[in-house]
Amino acid sequence: MSEALDHAGSGDLVLPDFQLDCRDWFVTTAPEAHLPEESAMAPVLAVLSTVVIGADELYAANGVLTVGLLGDNPPPTRPIGVDCAAVEMLDDCLVSADAVSYLVATPDQRLAVIAEFSLEDPDSQELRERIATLMASFRWAA
Repeated sequence: MSEALDHAGSGDLVLPDFQLDCRDWFVTTAPEAHLPEESAMAPVLAVLSTVVIGADELYAANGVLTVGLLGDNPPPTRPIGVDCAAVEMLDDCLVSADAVSYLVATPDQRLAVIAEFSLEDPDSQELRERIATLMASFRWAA
């Protein structure tokens, strides 16, 4: 993760409400998933899991949504579609080759939701499309 993206601690910053179309995902909290409520000092907002059924196997993807402070020099990203709030973080920001990460800056550009996904099969186009579809559905609530 870029040094420009410091993880948020307690303070007076408030994350606005947001919406995601999670119909292909199982969504849970960190304690329900037996994870700490903070990941690398960042508050965990949600834990997501999905499975794609292949001809002979199941392929899973798991994600963690955290919140962080957006600094002056955000990490390098690429857009994923027109009018999408989420942007994909480029490979030099990733923890491993079997991961994909997204950043969603708040409307005031002070905070960001960071979505980090690990893929059981990094070559699965269907898993990558499912993650991209989820992140393209991200909307800040009005």
